[in-house]
Amino acid sequence: MKVRFRSALCALGGLSLIALAAVAAEPPAATAPAAKITAAKMPAAKMAAGGPLDKVWTIIPKPGMEVQFEKAFAAHVQWRRDNKDPWSWEVYTEADGPEVGARFARSGNHTWADFDAYEDSDFAKKADEQWNTTVAPYVAATRSSMSEYLPAISHWPDDAPDYQLFQLNTYRLKPGAEARYLTATGAIAKALMDAKWPYNWGFLEYKTGPLPSLLLVIPALNWAGFKDPEPDVFAAVASVRGEATARMMFDAFSACVAHIDGIIVRRMPQYTVNAAK
Repeated sequence: MKVRFRSALCALGGLSLIALAAVAAEPPAATAPAAKITAAKMPAAKMAAGGPLDKVWTIIPKPGMEVQFEKAFAAHVQWRRDNKDPWSWEVYTEADGPEVGARFARSGNHTWADFDAYEDSDFAKKADEQWNTTVAPYVAATRSSMSEYLPAISHWPDDAPDYQLFQLNTYRLKPGAEARYLTATGAIAKALMDAKWPYNWGFLEYKTGPLPSLLLVIPALNWAGFKDPEPDVFAAVASVRGEATARMMFDAFSACVAHIDGIIVRRMPQYTVNAAK
């Protein structure tokens, strides 16, 4: 089954940080003039608009009850299939990070109205009851988040490979820096596309949790896929914009970032739920 960005976890090595994390960790040399940092002459508001929405549940099994959780979780997934869940779900597990073994259940490609329809459905009420009586006893904690895919600053074609691992870098932005971040990131993304950089990435904007925050998703077929990219991000941008302009672009990016968190998740295709027709 082909995993595309809008049906994968929007769903973290050199490529794993897409070289942006390393740059963001450095103090900016100087903030570039706004007039020189543009992303295809597109306003930041437009770069952040129009993408589909994701819903992600983070599920932490109780320590020592992983076996019971696994059995109950598998049964719940089958229940959703048998009872014709109107939404599709992909499931991932944290392969590296602070909560190894955590699960992420994601449903994507939604509109805001979809959430009203789903929550009001008889299926959702029955699913909650089934979860609470069968899986919840083995769960230590759950968290929910919503995010919006940003296609204007992403590069994830529909014919992308069947990725299995995904690096997720969360960028916590400085207060008031979202528009400048989107402009700087859009400029870098446009330069990478102009350079025909042979890698894929996706950006999402969080709608819940600490704000403003954005998520960078970098996919790989296997662990070897996280090796340093050739050329790296800075070299690719510099090849089409020049080194001095590239440095200003990355300085503008890093000036907006307050903190970065990163994890790697692995897709669990045995738990995929396809929306009922």
